[in-house]
Amino acid sequence: MRELFENQLKTLNENLTTMGTMCIDCITFATQALLTSHVEIANKSIALEDEIDEKKREIENLCMKILLKQQPVAHDLKTISNALKMITDLERIGDQASDIAEIARHICISQSKHSMHIAQMSDAVINMVMDAIRSFVNQDKTLAVKVIKQDDIVDDLFSKIRKDLVDMMCRGIIQKEEYAQEAISTLMIAKYLERIGDHIVNVAECVED
Repeated sequence: MRELFENQLKTLNENLTTMGTMCIDCITFATQALLTSHVEIANKSIALEDEIDEKKREIENLCMKILLKQQPVAHDLKTISNALKMITDLERIGDQASDIAEIARHICISQSKHSMHIAQMSDAVINMVMDAIRSFVNQDKTLAVKVIKQDDIVDDLFSKIRKDLVDMMCRGIIQKEEYAQEAISTLMIAKYLERIGDHIVNVAECVED
């Protein structure tokens, strides 16, 4: 019986890793679309959101099967419970990456002075996703703490973008409608990435819990 449970737990970890990889791809495609203005890349990100939702349902079904058939002990029950919490955050990461891709279908920020900060935010959250999933699968609390600290980088970059946009507005630099629309879109993108960072912190905290 225990061997069956261990095999199912291995399958669960493999599915969590797959879902994490899908989230990384979703963020990557969305960012590439922003920087290249390639609508087909944005569409890849948007399509991945449906796949992430489907993977969430698959993992939920597996967790329910384990809970109903294996009667896990307290420690195992906590692992399954944390996995269910994780996939909710991973699904929301997919949603927000897809939202960025939707914006990318209409604007390109490759020439924006904020494109570097957006790219840095994207790189940071991608690294956080990889490390957060690995920390959960290996129950590596040290790596989980590292992930949580990395969120400071994302928050700092968001603050820089927001402050710079506010300064530009106050100095009257953003006056034309096209510049105003780009500024609003840039702030929305940065906020989505900042929220993604928060969801990853939730994932990492499942290891510390």
